[in-house]
Amino acid sequence: MMLNKIFYFSGTGNSLFAARQIVEKLDNVELVAISEAMNNCDSLEAERIGFVFPVYAWGLPRIVADFVKQIKLSGEEYTFAVATCGGTPGNTLIQLKELLNKSGGDLKAGFAVREASYTFLEENIFMKIMRNIAGEPPLPFAERLSEIIEVVENKQQHKLETSSKLANFLGGMIHKGAIKQFKEAAADFWSTEDCNLCGKCVELCPRGNISLVDDSPVWGDDCELCFACIQWCPEEAIQYQEVSIGKQRDHNKQISLEDMIE
Repeated sequence: MMLNKIFYFSGTGNSLFAARQIVEKLDNVELVAISEAMNNCDSLEAERIGFVFPVYAWGLPRIVADFVKQIKLSGEEYTFAVATCGGTPGNTLIQLKELLNKSGGDLKAGFAVREASYTFLEENIFMKIMRNIAGEPPLPFAERLSEIIEVVENKQQHKLETSSKLANFLGGMIHKGAIKQFKEAAADFWSTEDCNLCGKCVELCPRGNISLVDDSPVWGDDCELCFACIQWCPEEAIQYQEVSIGKQRDHNKQISLEDMIE
């Protein structure tokens, strides 16, 4: 039996949890973190290839887009995706399909599912507008799992799930600028005197963008704004701007810190 592969990206655990649930229901599946596969995976051979990741600013996370741009597909594999989101997916899955086409493949099925949001980004006018025009929100992942498994097992075509046409259009316009801002967001992170230099933030960062210098963590200029460092810090010693001060840290309860860094 030919191997199936699922590539995932997860900052606060939702997409890792979803990917693991799918792996448990399918046979002969290798689960691979996109952060580990970057620059180490060009030509893929698998019967089924899946991508599981969160929606960032109504589009693909930069690390997912960068990964798909560097891989090569034959077009014979069955490719599917699950995009987790706390709000609306926009045209995220359309973006993925376009990139896969350029890599020699195609997106046969794309699902948008709802999960809890663990962001420290405060709601702005764009978020309010998008919420009002997006249409029906995605159903929770737990309610979609059996359907996802049936579609993938049988290699069925499934319409790529998006928001309304207007939300897709506006989200697409906002996404490019937002992702650029996310990359530069590392300047907004800082550590408090509670930091004990455990180095977990260094291990967690999917971009390798954090290092320990002297007596504190230092962020570079290649941030995904995934909030893994701040949400998983054992000492809660990392802050984002001023908005995280005094706020509870949170993440997917089914995923542990060890799961994130294994």
